[in-house]
Amino acid sequence: MHYFAYENNADSLSKALTSGTKYLRDKFRKLTPLEYAMERRSYESAQLILEYMMKLDNIYPGMTEKEITELIKFSPTNLP
Repeated sequence: MHYFAYENNADSLSKALTSGTKYLRDKFRKLTPLEYAMERRSYESAQLILEYMMKLDNIYPGMTEKEITELIKFSPTNLP
């Protein structure tokens, strides 16, 4: 899922999200798929992940305040 988010491969990312792939931080950089999408300015992937997260019982699973702030900064209205 991390690779799909990083490469903005929305079709594969959508399949991974809907097939029950676990949404976790990677072991190397300790980033989530959303953070990879944000890092690469992959708007479509970020939007898919956010839509997926909105359907969860806990909207921001395991996110810190700093990560939520970074997410707000990533908002499409704030992109260059």
